[in-house]
Amino acid sequence: MISAEFSLPSGHLGATYFSLGESLEAQGKVDDAIRAYQQALQVTPDLGVAHGALGRLLREQGQREAAIAHYKKAIDQDPQQW
Repeated sequence: MISAEFSLPSGHLGATYFSLGESLEAQGKVDDAIRAYQQALQVTPDLGVAHGALGRLLREQGQREAAIAHYKKAIDQDPQQW
């Protein structure tokens, strides 16, 4: 049995969770995508694209206040994109 231990820097881990969220969203698995975006933000709180994506999904689910909070964070992190 081969065992390997490794860890990704938190920025890479956040990007990985973000990519997972995009993939899940494309498959129509919105609840799972939301969880993946939330995981991305737990390890990389300043990942503006994840805040934006999460805000969009929350808005689509009628969670207006939570969506606005994430949109504001997305703008703070990357004003040029938003």
